[in-house]
Amino acid sequence: MIGGTDRVIPTKAGVTALDVCVRVILREWPKAVFEDATTGVVYPSYESLSFRDLTELFVYRDQEIAQSWNEHGAIPALANTMIHLLGRKDELTLVADSFESGPVSRIFQSIEAGLRMDILNLPAQLRKVA
Repeated sequence: MIGGTDRVIPTKAGVTALDVCVRVILREWPKAVFEDATTGVVYPSYESLSFRDLTELFVYRDQEIAQSWNEHGAIPALANTMIHLLGRKDELTLVADSFESGPVSRIFQSIEAGLRMDILNLPAQLRKVA
C-alpha cells in the first residue's frame, strides 16, 4: 500500500469492480496510466488492460506523474496524483492521500455510487437456449 487513507466499498461486482473504477477515473483523468501493483506491468491505456487478471492496480493521473512516482515515490508534491485500487471477492479498496476534496473526492463518490448499483450486486442467471 502507499499509505494515505483507505476507503472500502462492499460489492458483489467481482472483476467488474476494477473496470468500473477505471472508467470513472478516466472521466477525471483522461490521460491516466495504469500499473499492475503486483507485477509492475504498465498499461498506457484502458484498451490495454486485462481485468480478468488484475486484483491490484495503481492509477496515475498521467504519464509524467507515473514517471515522478517511479523516480521519487510518495513525496508531498505528488499528493492525490495516484490512486491504489485493490479488488477482493466482496469488496473494493481505494487508497489515496485524501478523499476530502477535488478530483479524488469526485472519483471516490462516483465509484461508490456505481458499485452500489443493484445491477452489479445481482448474480447473472444463465440458462440454456434450446
